Amino acid sequence: ELSSLSSVLTYPVGGLIVYTSEVQLNWYVSGAALPSGALLFEVTWSYAETFPTLGSVTSTVTTSNPYYDVTDLIPGHTYWWKVRISLDGGSTYSSYSSVESFEVAPGASAVMPRLGSPTRAITVATANPTLSWLLPTRSSSVLTYDLLIGLQSNLADATTYENLTSTHFRMTDLTAGIYYWAVRSNSTDGTTSALSSIASFVSGGSISTGIETVDDPADDISDDASGDDDDPAEDISDDAIDESVEDPTEQIVPTDYDLSQNYPNPFNPTTTIEFKMAEAGNVSIKVFNVLGQVVRTLVNGTLPPGLHRVRWDARDDSGTSVVTGLYLYRMETGSFTSVKTLVLMK
Repeated sequence: ELSSLSSVLTYPVGGLIVYTSEVQLNWYVSGAALPSGALLFEVTWSYAETFPTLGSVTSTVTTSNPYYDVTDLIPGHTYWWKVRISLDGGSTYSSYSSVESFEVAPGASAVMPRLGSPTRAITVATANPTLSWLLPTRSSSVLTYDLLIGLQSNLADATTYENLTSTHFRMTDLTAGIYYWAVRSNSTDGTTSALSSIASFVSGGSISTGIETVDDPADDISDDASGDDDDPAEDISDDAIDESVEDPTEQIVPTDYDLSQNYPNPFNPTTTIEFKMAEAGNVSIKVFNVLGQVVRTLVNGTLPPGLHRVRWDARDDSGTSVVTGLYLYRMETGSFTSVKTLVLMK
């Protein structure tokens, strides 16, 4: 039965870098009972994560083989791809497989940037947010960047900041509202990359976002060390939790739990993590290194329902600065658990 079948993508996956302008996409079929008849596969690949039907950005073919050769790949681009199955010659299809991606080595060409933060409509508590992005692979050319930002989701009204030389840019005096942004790169050989995916964020403008209590890092050590555990709220790190958010739109009690991507990301020296509580309850947020060791306990106590923010100053539980690198942060409360990654760059 078609609904029991799925395509499992095997190569290239996981952001693998390929060093030629062509690659063979490979997959296999998984299911409780594989059909004996002929299968038809629809293969779709795109250098935009949303697979838009614009010009040659996204391509789709059908094949009876569990592989397909893609040619004319653009150096410096990221490609996303997916596959679905038909048992009746293309009249009906299964659901798509999971989406995988790979990078094409740029040589001296421009590289399609990947956005860091702020993204996913996160609310930033400032009129002067710093927008940051990453390069999934390095070019041998010196790159400059164009940042596009506007109020329309298709960037039709975008203002462009050209010839930026770093992978971050600080906006100033934004009014409150939702903004959309994207980045492209330019190389010295005259090539320009495709735009990154378009991301969004909500600027708080000049609206106050509550009280921060950032104290001496030594004060961030859990009160458990002193044996004083009478008040569970005291186990919440002094890294600065914002509980009294004054923006009226943020007073609505969330209907579910959520852990947002930190902002900024990458960061140095501090970053903010936003999370939602649907009900009052115990919650912990901890930072781990790549070995799975706890580096810092940011939150460990009872919080009311609502939107909360906590800041991390790149120090461990003893108050010592941690090294540059990739870290994970995990939120646990009741039956909800979520893990995300962040990057510290010094």
